[in-house]
Amino acid sequence: MDEVIETKELNLKEKLVDKNWKNRVEGYKELTDLIQTSDTNLEDIYQSYNIELFLDDNNAIALEKACLLYTSPSPRDYAAS
Repeated sequence: MDEVIETKELNLKEKLVDKNWKNRVEGYKELTDLIQTSDTNLEDIYQSYNIELFLDDNNAIALEKACLLYTSPSPRDYAAS
């Protein structure tokens, strides 16, 4: 029987590639929150994580969270022009 690793024991990068879909969902949520934080350097995020690869997730629930991550707006999207 496969042992499920607790999400708290994994760092973000490990969550995003974990074989357990629940851990990937947690990773997608965590990365979405990170992107939506105003002091996050988005360039670093997009260089560190190939977000488009997450759109190939084979679990429907995880894929939905990956799509939300991919389309999530950044606070900079609302900056005055």
